[in-house]
Parts: sequence; C-alpha cells; structure tokens
Amino acid sequence: MRLQNWLINSSKCCIFTFYKTFKKGVHLIKVVVQDNESIDKALKRFKKKYEKAGVLKEFRRRQFFVKPSVDKKMNKERAIRKSKRIIAEENN
Repeated sequence: MRLQNWLINSSKCCIFTFYKTFKKGVHLIKVVVQDNESIDKALKRFKKKYEKAGVLKEFRRRQFFVKPSVDKKMNKERAIRKSKRIIAEENN
C-alpha cells in the first residue's frame, strides 16, 4: 500500500490523501478547509475520516504475510472468543 499526501493552496484549501488497496482499488480521502476554519479542526476531521476508512488498520495488516491456515485458525479463535463474550453478556 502506498500513501500520497497533497496540500493544495487556493481560495479554499483541500487536504487529499490517495491510498491504494489490493482488493478495493484506489480511494480518496478529501477534506475541504473553509475560509474561517482553523487548520487544526480540518486536520481533526481528516484524522476521523482516515480512521473510519481503515487505512492504518489495513496497512498494519499487510506489513507481514499470514499463511491461510494460520489466518483461518485466528479467525476461528476470534469467533469463539466473540461467542463466549456474547453468552457471558446475555447471562449477566
């Protein structure tokens, strides 16, 4: 995955981030900074969109290769923990 950041200077400033994913293609996160808005608020909105899109999560997931058998085992264990948690919540 490759990240590219641009800050375009104009009357309305925009913060763009393009990121590539293997299965989903290329995505764009865009935040338009209004005339009377501080850059801190715009960056906060950008960070929220960035987290919601799951860019960092996918980047970390792709840092190393996980064999399909190990991936299935991890998913099965995750499902067991989730079902145990749901049953425990229903009992309480």
